[in-house]
Amino acid sequence: MLPMDGIIQPAKVTQRKHDVNGNPVGTPNSNPILDSPIYEVTFQDGRTNEYAANIINENIFQQVDAEGSSFTYFSEITNHYADDTALTMENGFVEKNGYLVSGKTTKAGI
Repeated sequence: MLPMDGIIQPAKVTQRKHDVNGNPVGTPNSNPILDSPIYEVTFQDGRTNEYAANIINENIFQQVDAEGSSFTYFSEITNHYADDTALTMENGFVEKNGYLVSGKTTKAGI
């Protein structure tokens, strides 16, 4: 969620900004005050804008409550795949006290 035209809107960071010579604009730094990369952001209506890493970070932090929880809504997950060890919906439940409940659906050591 980033500001565009004075309204906070869903957006996607699409790429790092580069100068005419192909060099990345800005310099990453572990100190947030010195962190200066610029990123291109695309909004749902297709418009793009450039934002400094600090502005993106500030907007992420503003979306977190006092307990550190945030609610993020997204429309898709890209580049996801499952191998033959992934559980199917049929195998994702176990019987416990006569009821079907969610079983362990994660794999240790990944």
